[in-house]
Amino acid sequence: MSPPHNWPILVLLHFILHGQHHKSPMDRMRLVFPTVPASIFATAIYSAYSLISPPPVAQALFAGTLIGYMAYDLTHYYIHHGSPIPFYFASLKRYHVKHHFETQQLGFGISSKLWDYPFGTLIPDSD
Repeated sequence: MSPPHNWPILVLLHFILHGQHHKSPMDRMRLVFPTVPASIFATAIYSAYSLISPPPVAQALFAGTLIGYMAYDLTHYYIHHGSPIPFYFASLKRYHVKHHFETQQLGFGISSKLWDYPFGTLIPDSD
């Protein structure tokens, strides 16, 4: 997804939240989502869960969302800066490197290629 070019604030926001990571993909300080925007998103997500469900359910949904996102973010960090030995993670690292350096418009799967299949964003000739 790219923001419309006639909306400069959205272009700037996209660059701050994600574009900077693509500009410097191996910069360890630009890989994890920034704390302040993450807190704003987390508050909005928790508020939405609270509006549609009772407090214990909202808290459980929010906890699951946080754990899922942390697993994703840690996997992304490992893919960039680790030396994956298990074939699965080594394959994901090769796939993600292609996303950064060959086809940025494809290959959005970080912890899995699963969603690249239905959205038609699978990088061709990937293992």
